[in-house]
Amino acid sequence: MCGQTLAHKTPLIADMRALMGSRCAAVFDEAGRHSDESVVQRIADLARRVHADGLIAVGAGTVIMTVRLVAIVLAESRPVDELVTVYDEQARVARSPRLDAPKLPIINVLTAATNAQNRAGSAMRRDGAGRRLEMFDPKTRPSSIYWDARALMTAPASLAAATGLTTFWWSFMTLGGIAQCNPLVQADRLHAFSLARRALPRMGGNDPASRLEMCAASFLQNRDEDAGGSPFEVHWVFRVCYALGSGIFTSNDALHPGHVYACLTGPAIANFAQRNLAEIRSMCQAIAPEHAASLAAAEPAELAQVARSFLVRHGAPARLRDLGIPRDQLIAIREFALRNFNADRRRELRHVVPLLDRTLEEAW
Repeated sequence: MCGQTLAHKTPLIADMRALMGSRCAAVFDEAGRHSDESVVQRIADLARRVHADGLIAVGAGTVIMTVRLVAIVLAESRPVDELVTVYDEQARVARSPRLDAPKLPIINVLTAATNAQNRAGSAMRRDGAGRRLEMFDPKTRPSSIYWDARALMTAPASLAAATGLTTFWWSFMTLGGIAQCNPLVQADRLHAFSLARRALPRMGGNDPASRLEMCAASFLQNRDEDAGGSPFEVHWVFRVCYALGSGIFTSNDALHPGHVYACLTGPAIANFAQRNLAEIRSMCQAIAPEHAASLAAAEPAELAQVARSFLVRHGAPARLRDLGIPRDQLIAIREFALRNFNADRRRELRHVVPLLDRTLEEAW
């Protein structure tokens, strides 16, 4: 499974088919920017017709997530609506049904760094209904992941830089909660940040080493919860950016998550840093070590400017309007954020709606 650009404008898929010979049963090259239910079903139908005994995802986040969904649909005999996670607003919990059927082995060949590469959760859009259907199955974790310089260099520099920014932003945010973590999580977060910080300035060039380093950083980020971490609990700024960001790029196909998060980061720090001031100060000291002494006592406005300046210097847009987001969308974005269970498992964001609105307005 791959996208059309990769299949028809690079030699990668043709070369892989040549290497596999008759073991390549079929190629589906119409993966898009989102995992739509109709696409998942089409791939599953193709896999059944050719009696596929394995699935290979070639690409980045969406393709990799789509292949996990295909594995579930192929294996489980129940309707899709019986396979998805259900959220109980009253009990404030998410319930994922057990998906016991054995799944086909999955191989992921990355063309860009993505934190989807070794996860077990997936989400797809129900065509025309505006619904997000989530599934979780540990048996869809890949049996193999390839970080190959040639495959990674098929991605345009702009895409590599955008996905790298997403990986860096995530490592920057989770660094703020490192003091409360166990040693395994601390090690992963520290090294992920180190790799992403070093690779970020080189992502827009012809440098395969930086792309490999960013793949490693995103892989380490995904071990967080497995080792006992709680990435969505690190601090309010992370939760707010993630919740608001999800409401933006889920409904805007052309946007990269890192660009959206970067626009939100400064305003979120200005409005929410007071709740976790020590953590935000330590994060900003990590990206501006030359000012570590003064940042140890910095207030939210100064911390917001440090983070904003760093991200813009590394290619991030400064404002949501620069991404083409209309101002009249902001209320709908906030409403979407209030339904984000990953970022808001205790349903606390509904108590800070004025601050969410101010954050969006300042980001715009």
